[in-house]
Amino acid sequence: MRDFIFILIFFVTFNDVIYARILKSIQIDFEKHSREKDRQEIIKGTVYFQASGKIVVFVREPVNQWMIYRKDELIIYYPVEKRGFCFTTRFPPYPSFFQAFLGAVKEDYGLTDIGYTLSNHEINADTLTTWWNPPKRLSKQLGNFILVYVSNKITYAESRKSDGSISSKSFYDNHITHGVNYFPLKISTVRYAEADSSLENIFYNNPQFNINLPDIVKNFKLPSDAEIKKIKW
Repeated sequence: MRDFIFILIFFVTFNDVIYARILKSIQIDFEKHSREKDRQEIIKGTVYFQASGKIVVFVREPVNQWMIYRKDELIIYYPVEKRGFCFTTRFPPYPSFFQAFLGAVKEDYGLTDIGYTLSNHEINADTLTTWWNPPKRLSKQLGNFILVYVSNKITYAESRKSDGSISSKSFYDNHITHGVNYFPLKISTVRYAEADSSLENIFYNNPQFNINLPDIVKNFKLPSDAEIKKIKW
């Protein structure tokens, strides 16, 4: 449930007509540093985004892996072993670490599109802070949402649970511009749980917008001899 709000926001943003006009494609390298309890993990790879509704993630480290996100399925494929999984789902599966990067396209992070309503705002010099109430149908699962923009750049987002406690905090830094939009190249997120909290740092580099993506990405096909296990999610 703690990532539910981000999934909803990205789904609406991803399918917006204006959004599709802004971004036809993206190719961007990433490093994802995660820490939870005593466990630490570093993942390196490249994300390929297509406005048609397809996202491909190629992971170089720690394993060689392809992840293909489509409207109703997620394919995870290990080319060395020629094995993988195909998850079918009712809801669009998207990489959570990439959602915050794309969400910057929408001025309100897509909150109004999923039923959030603006409850308050405050302007202090070049800083805009907004408070949002969740839609009534989700008020038992979700709490308020806070966004902070400095000079039109998103710098902070906070989601709360229905009881008012903090679910997650995200900090955005190292922005670049594309058109009139600012995209953060560093996103740090703390997620809170009863047992322990987790920290995630995402570093993006070498962003390329509206380019012709590699053929293997546009026309990705599993080998005919690949062993794929199908799972309903």
